[in-house]
Amino acid sequence: MLPMHIRAKDRAVNLASGALRRILPHNIWGDSVYALWTFRHRQGRFPALRSPSFYSDYLFVMKTDGTLFDPLRQFITDKEYVKYYIASIVGWQHTIKTYKILCSSDEVDQLNLEHFPCILKPNNSSGPVMIMTDPKQTPDRELLKDWFEIDYYKATREHNYKYLKPKVIVEEFFSADGKSVPSDYKILCFAGVPKIIQVDSDRYGHHVQSFYDLSWNRLRFNVGFHERVEDEPKPEMLNLMLDMAARLSSPFSFIRVDMYCNDEDVRVGELTNCPHSANRKFDPPEAEFTLGRLFEQGQYI
Repeated sequence: MLPMHIRAKDRAVNLASGALRRILPHNIWGDSVYALWTFRHRQGRFPALRSPSFYSDYLFVMKTDGTLFDPLRQFITDKEYVKYYIASIVGWQHTIKTYKILCSSDEVDQLNLEHFPCILKPNNSSGPVMIMTDPKQTPDRELLKDWFEIDYYKATREHNYKYLKPKVIVEEFFSADGKSVPSDYKILCFAGVPKIIQVDSDRYGHHVQSFYDLSWNRLRFNVGFHERVEDEPKPEMLNLMLDMAARLSSPFSFIRVDMYCNDEDVRVGELTNCPHSANRKFDPPEAEFTLGRLFEQGQYI
């Protein structure tokens, strides 16, 4: 358990954050002030706005300068619609199959899951999922209804979430054995060029992380989670994954393409505009500068 003075400080910060969320207007000015407060609290510093050099600073600029209002960025934030974008570029065979879409909490009571394994996730949030691997399992209907009340834009002030319609997506669980959670390959793309591969393993258990360059050389840093001790095996389909990431990212100054793969297949799960809402610290901190240079090479500003 954390010491009492640290817990008291965390409570005070949470209360202040909640108050700011309620008080600040939902416009670019209010969003920028709240984003600045959150960045300062999470990063322990203010972002360099005029001449950014760190990765998180570039993300903060993108988060607050109106970039995320771009119609295409808003379209691909929707977990239903992004599949149409993915299919238009690389084909439906590389999307995660959708089984059902719930558009209101009333539809939750009528939900009858017909495909197993499957995964349920809210359209209007980032992170929560419900994995169903056994037909004997019963979905937590109250939790599903609660998902319709989430307003991720108000929580983060990320503009691409502002106009999302609350929905619950029921889709294929892309797993080798139908039970284990697959590794998530997140390819960071700068001005349409894949540069860094982030691999998150055992995401809903002992979440570990590792980073690689395009030749699958290990990069020794992590962001927000423990660093994986052993190297992740190089995917057999890596070249295809990189080609798909380049094509999907070509319209964007920066985007993260999130994929799953096995020895025979590659699926694109989502496209992420502003990872961790620009608020996660890197370990070691020097990695921020290394990644920031990739924005400069892509001439983001």
